[in-house]
Amino acid sequence: MRGLPLSLRLVLIVTGAIFLLQIAAFAVQVTRDDGFTLGGIRPSFARQVVSLVRLFDRLPPLRRSLALDLLNNARFDVAVVDSPPAPDPGGLLLGWSARITADRIAAEGLDRDRVEVSNVRSARGEGDGPFARLVGRHLRITVALEGGAYLVINPAGEVDSYVYGGILAALAALVGLLVLGVAVVLVLRETRPLAALTANVEAFARTVSPRELEPRGASDLRSLIGATNAMQHQIAALIRDRALILAGMSHDLRTQVTKLRLRLELMPPSPGRDQAVADVEAMQALVEQALEFASLADKPGEGRADIGATLDGIRADRPELAWSGHPPLEVAIGEPALRRVLHNLVGNAIAYGRQADVSVTATATEAVVAIADRGPGIPLGERELIFEPFYRIEGSRSRSHGGTGLGLAIVRQILDRHGGRITVTDRPGGGTIFTVFLPLAV
Repeated sequence: MRGLPLSLRLVLIVTGAIFLLQIAAFAVQVTRDDGFTLGGIRPSFARQVVSLVRLFDRLPPLRRSLALDLLNNARFDVAVVDSPPAPDPGGLLLGWSARITADRIAAEGLDRDRVEVSNVRSARGEGDGPFARLVGRHLRITVALEGGAYLVINPAGEVDSYVYGGILAALAALVGLLVLGVAVVLVLRETRPLAALTANVEAFARTVSPRELEPRGASDLRSLIGATNAMQHQIAALIRDRALILAGMSHDLRTQVTKLRLRLELMPPSPGRDQAVADVEAMQALVEQALEFASLADKPGEGRADIGATLDGIRADRPELAWSGHPPLEVAIGEPALRRVLHNLVGNAIAYGRQADVSVTATATEAVVAIADRGPGIPLGERELIFEPFYRIEGSRSRSHGGTGLGLAIVRQILDRHGGRITVTDRPGGGTIFTVFLPLAV
């Protein structure tokens, strides 16, 4: 049940409880030892009735009274009469139960026309109400004997105690279904605020824009919704403050780096000056990418762009990009973000493998871009670590290749914002393949 939502879990719990209750009620009914079962009599009791009929068919009239004295007990009230008692249909349900009982007796070897079963009033009467005819009655079995008389058997107990086991079980099942339906409706009603809260939080994660959700439902859900509303406003305020800080840092750092570079350019040419200029340029690149990485979390995933057009634009700047073209294929990501992803991956492939071989395919829902190089490869244990900010692989992909250590981290963050993903695999013959999966634009 780990993957099921809360509402479905509660529904299954309620359903299971009612089902077990019905099983218990059914077990109690079918294990009774009074000769009766759901909807009528057991076959063993029907055989006893047939045995009584056959006995009285063979007894002469003078011996029947002795047999009656022996047979009448707490379980049976048996009598032989000259004329049959008037049948009592007892309505639709009573008539159905009587027919079922008569058929079961006839199935044990009696002619069905000889058997008549009625559910007649007991001494306490029927009472009042819509179910009055279902209670306060007892079963009466009348069988025509061969000699012309009639054997009347009145089993002990009342109709509502046994004959209506099937009917009552059906009614209980109907009531159980009704209770289950009400329970399901109530469970869904109570968990609806939770589903709305989930959708609200998911929308906030995409847009970083607070959306007030009216507290509803149980007290703990109201508290949770209220706390979530407050948390969204706090997160939005923190992001706004961070954006202001980043904007200030970006302006001041760029200003200072530009001033420093200008001063270096005014110095006389020397190896030390050239090295200082290179260091300033590296520092400027680091600052730019660090600020870009920090600001990506504030940008919602939106827009659309054509992969082919973006790769064509990158190839104009990077002739080392081997790209054979592809028909227009739009993905659900803005062109600047897509260009940054592909530019970073192509740049890495060229830096470590001197050439980037790019291929584009598509599935029903995703565009698949593979960027392959002939570099030294990436160890299996470090293929996830390379997407961490400032992580560098020592040795094959060392600091001698330059870079800030933020390129792949930016790639991963952009893809996460737009519902994409990236994998790293070995290239046959040596090298690495970075495969980007992006949702198609709709």
